[in-house]
Amino acid sequence: MKSAREKILRRRILIAVCCVIAVVVGIVVCVQIKESRPNQYEKNRKQLEQMEQADISETEKQWENLEGANEKTEIDTSKRNEYGVVELDNATIKKAFSGVVVVGDSFSEALDVYGLLDEGSVIYKRGASVNEIDELVQKVISMKPSTVIMEFGCNDLQMYNSDIDGFIEKYQSEIQKIKDALPDTMICVNSILPMTEEKVKEKAGREKRPQYNEAIEKMCDDEGYLYIDSSFIVEADSGLYEQDGIHMKKEYYEQWLSYIVEKAGL
Repeated sequence: MKSAREKILRRRILIAVCCVIAVVVGIVVCVQIKESRPNQYEKNRKQLEQMEQADISETEKQWENLEGANEKTEIDTSKRNEYGVVELDNATIKKAFSGVVVVGDSFSEALDVYGLLDEGSVIYKRGASVNEIDELVQKVISMKPSTVIMEFGCNDLQMYNSDIDGFIEKYQSEIQKIKDALPDTMICVNSILPMTEEKVKEKAGREKRPQYNEAIEKMCDDEGYLYIDSSFIVEADSGLYEQDGIHMKKEYYEQWLSYIVEKAGL
């Protein structure tokens, strides 16, 4: 009888000891976790600070060194279509325009409307004259693109009329802001597109479009910009005009973007 009581007593003592040990172990573990967390938080905080202070230009260099990140689009010049353009699919165009910003008036707006470029690749102001694009230019500068496509002038034909020199002076002053802020950025300037004959006759100044384009081309030659004359696409097919005789259908923009990829070497 005594032996049985002793066994029960020993069992109770053993259970009590195990409970005490479990409690002690739990306390030790909690203390260690509590002490380790500040160290981990401090480590994470320092890593975040390093990321925030990282040199953006160095990050860009690392990106450029990635395999295929800086490859030019392959253009098969033997496959030109009726417009004289090597037409590219939209996925290829969007990839080529990575790091490129198109800035302009309603002609540039169409790129956004038709979804031909990724969001952020197009900046525009409908009806814009070169007299009122400083805000657009500042936004371009803040984005730090590798290439900028300038597309203005249609609304300036009637505004400046015969004062082509005044137009060029203002246009150049705005482009110069980009050049000064982003000296390594490639700057391309597109020609002013033709309108239908009926639209040309509606407002004075529109008939001077060829002279304006000659002046734009000269500005590009003098300043080291790339002049992109896409007028030939429209001249090859009058069916590309919208009903207003000024703006273009989606097909034009598809040809235009493909041509820019080849012309600018994107």
